[in-house]
Order: sequence, then structure tokens, then C-alpha cells
Amino acid sequence: MTRHYPLVLKGIGFVLLFFFLKAFLSTIALSSFHKVIVDAELEHDDAIEVFFATGLAASTFKGDFRKSTRFEQKKRAALTISLGDNVARKVRIDTGQQPGATKLFSLSFVSHYGPDIVFTPQDIYQRFRPNEGVETYVLRPDHVLVVSRTNDPFLVLHGDLVVDNPFLKTVLPAIIAALLVVIAGRLSLKTLPAWTDVATKVSSTGVNFGSLDGIRGLAALLVLAQHTGVVRGSGMFAVWLFFALSGFLLSTPFVRQPERALSYPYMAHYLLRRFKRIVPMYFTMITITILFLGKFDVAFRHYLFLQANGHYWTVAQEMFFYLILPAVMITSTLLFRNRRLPALLFFAAVAAVAHAYLTISVVPLYGNNVTLRPMVGIFLIGVFCAFLFAYLTENHRKRLENPVVQQGLSFFGLGLFVVCMILADHLIGRFSAYDAVNRPGWFGIAAGTIILFTLLSEGRLLSKVMGWLPLRAVGVVSFSFYLLHPMMISCVRGTADYFFGYYPTGWVLFLLSGSVTYLLSLFAYTYIERPFIISAAAAQGPGSSKKTPVHAATAGGLRN
Repeated sequence: MTRHYPLVLKGIGFVLLFFFLKAFLSTIALSSFHKVIVDAELEHDDAIEVFFATGLAASTFKGDFRKSTRFEQKKRAALTISLGDNVARKVRIDTGQQPGATKLFSLSFVSHYGPDIVFTPQDIYQRFRPNEGVETYVLRPDHVLVVSRTNDPFLVLHGDLVVDNPFLKTVLPAIIAALLVVIAGRLSLKTLPAWTDVATKVSSTGVNFGSLDGIRGLAALLVLAQHTGVVRGSGMFAVWLFFALSGFLLSTPFVRQPERALSYPYMAHYLLRRFKRIVPMYFTMITITILFLGKFDVAFRHYLFLQANGHYWTVAQEMFFYLILPAVMITSTLLFRNRRLPALLFFAAVAAVAHAYLTISVVPLYGNNVTLRPMVGIFLIGVFCAFLFAYLTENHRKRLENPVVQQGLSFFGLGLFVVCMILADHLIGRFSAYDAVNRPGWFGIAAGTIILFTLLSEGRLLSKVMGWLPLRAVGVVSFSFYLLHPMMISCVRGTADYFFGYYPTGWVLFLLSGSVTYLLSLFAYTYIERPFIISAAAAQGPGSSKKTPVHAATAGGLRN
């Protein structure tokens, strides 16, 4: 029996896929209609309207309608009403907006996916039900007479409007289901890079900071939570976490080997890695969401990072971070070489100066119809934390390995995270001004502290929470997740509203759009992001150690 177990699963999978595809094609194709031809006569000048819906859940028609040209008084005519290939599984015929008599001789629904559906007078009388506004509804030899003494009389089709096409109804679903079963049998989720990289990927330093992947995943989910209405302000705090993570991870190779900053091959390779890490997926999204809509000028300003609308504003910020990091690292290396404490003080001072004085009057970034301030101060807080982490682990390792110290760091880090969430979401009215938008510097320091304490409390509750496998799984694909999630939110809302007459919000929208975004991110990461990451690693310059593994976690806050 064991040998046949996979075959049984494949059979079950085929059956489930077949019936799903059968229902899906029946809705989107067999219930799609190009036009309806109304053969009628009205006793007064008026127009006939056709309301239509998918009918999967909604019992009412919410505004999807088309209107005929006006019928002349007591003059029979066959007028065409365009439905635009929309799904019209459920249909309502409004026989006029004024009281009076209407004679319906026939209704013909024309589809590109099957033969026309023609309703004779007898079909109309049997298949359509009048509303309470219809006073008389009788079948005559060549027409159905509809008489109303009130406004807005209408008839509703009983049952579904579906054309007959055996190929689309049976053959095509069977073919697609069989192909999907065969393909699924050849795939293994266990070997999907987005899964294997959760456990095996390492940064450019050769270290796997799994808990930092978890922080990145948590930040991505918080951004999604804000955009779906689950939280009110924590999404901005999540962005500061992303920026601080970028600073921490991008500077770590220079912390370990300061001489890299003076190596032209390494610095050239650093810029190449950054380009290959961010540009492919980013350009793909700009092409889909802006260029394909015909907004050529806007798209090319985004390609050149001269404009950053919507959630793309963070990408322009990160590109700016990438450009200034070499200058900062070269300055630090020339001044301090391997002296940790002076370098630490230097980066603390640089972060403070950048936050205070690097404003839009110095470096303006444009997006969302406003001039955006570069948030370099938060990025440099992450750099400072990377140097502080190295300093503490090199000079105070024994003290940091004390269980009491680790528990204290874990407790403080968790408490700080909770406080940031409370303040960011304005849960305490008197502190509403102290949120992530109005106090980016303080929240940036908090973000860096949480990152630092997560690493220093390895094995404790904070580290375990941030290193939780589902968070790490999202963290690995977080760049694709971040770029895709607004589009997926719109798709989920539109699909639910169109097919089911339901407009999801809050946690329902969060769970639905989050699941769809993650699944799509798996493939975007595997087939768009990762090939360029691997090619960047293969082209690693002579400034890097040949023994240093460079894998999918080549540093960067949103992009590892």
C-alpha cells in the first residue's frame, strides 16, 4: 500500500484541481458575455437597463449595469447593449425607469466562448422572476407583457447564465489539472530556494544572523498590517527597523575587516552587489505598475531614482544609503583603522549630525508630490550598532555570556519593542505626538537597540521570538514581499468584491493579502531576485576572502 500512496495523493490532487478549474472557467469564461440584444417594444420613450453580477455570493446588483439607447414610443426594435466581456452569471433586466407597459419579444446574450443564449418569450416567462414593482406579468403568443404602475420595474434571472462549451467545461480543466499534478510531482518545496535559504543563507561576513531575518520578516508584516488597517502607525516603525538593519548588515564586513574600505576592487564589487540586489526586482515592479500604464516619464524618473511614489520611497532612501556608506567607511578607516572605541564614537557623532542637519535643504529626495528628507541618521544608527556589537563581543564577552545579563537584555528588548508599538499606534492619547513619524530619531535608536539586544541575548526569549521560523521565512523574501504587497492588497479587495460581493478589511484582508503576497514572493525571490544575488556572489572581487561564503543574505535591510 505504501508504494501506491503518492499515486493516491496525485489522484486526489487531480480531482480537486479539476473541479476547481471547472468552476473557475465556468465563471470567468463561460459566463462572460460580449453583448445582449433586446428585442422589445415600450409604450413610452424609455431605456432598458441590464444589471449583471458574478453571483457567487452577492444577492444584489451593486452598480454593474449597461443601458440601451432609448426605445421610441410603441415602436418595436432590437437594440444592442454592450456588456464588454464582463462576467454576467446573474442578470437583472430593468424594463424601464417609468411606469407603463413593456413587451419583451426576445433576449439574446452573445459570448465569445460559446453559442448565443437566446431567450424566447416562453423562456423569459419561465426563467425570469418579476419584482414587486411589476403589476402584470403574462405570457402572450409572441412576447411577454410586463406592466408596472410604479417606477423601476425589473426581472431577475432565476439560475445562472452559462454558455455550453464542452471543451472549456471539461477538456481544458482536465488538461490543466493533469499538467499541474505532473509539475507539482517534479517540484519539492523542501528544495525551493526561498525555503532552503531560511536555514542556509549567510551574509557577506560568513555569519548567519537568523534572528535578523526574523526582524526583517516582522517588519514586513507590520508594514502590511498598517496598509490593511490592522495597526495605525507601526508600519513606519517597521521602516525604521529596515533602515537600521541595512546599516547594521552593510557595515558588518567593514567592521570585521576595515581595510576593505580602502580596496578599490572590493568597493567596486560592493556597489555591483547592491545594484544587482535591488534593481532587478525594483525595475520589474516599476515596469508593471507604472511603465505599462503608459506613464513613461514617471517610470523613467523612478528608474533613475529621481522620483519615488507610494511605498517605493524607501527604495530611493536605501539607494542613497548605499552611495554614502563607502565615503563614511573610508573616512573611518583612514582615521581609526582597527581602533573600535574611537570609531564607535565617530559613528555616534555622524549619526547625530546626519539626523540634525541632513535635511531637504541639503539632499532633497522627491516622491508622493513632496520633497522627502533622507533618513540617513537611522541608517547610521545601524552602522553604530554594528561597531558597538563588535566592541562588546570582543571586550566584554564573558560578561555578556552571563545568563542574568542575557535575560536582562532580552527583557529590555522585548519591552522596548512593545513600547514602540504602543506609541507608534497612538494607544496612549497623551503621548500621541511621540510616534514613529514625529520622532524618527528616537524610534531609530530604539530600532538599533532592538537589533543589538536581539543578537546579544542569543538563545533567550527575544532572540527566539525574532528568530521564529515563520518570521524568518518572510524575512528571506521580504524585498519582494514589500514591493508586491500593495498590489496584492488591491487584487484581493477587487477579487473579493467582484466575485463575492465582499469588501475585506482588517485582519481578514491582512491574512488573505499576506498569504497571496508570500506565495508570489516565493517565486519572485527564486526567479528574479536570487539569480542576480548568485551572479553577484560569483563575481566577488579580490578584496574579499575566497573562503567567505556569499549567499542569499548579502546585506541590506529590505533585501536579504
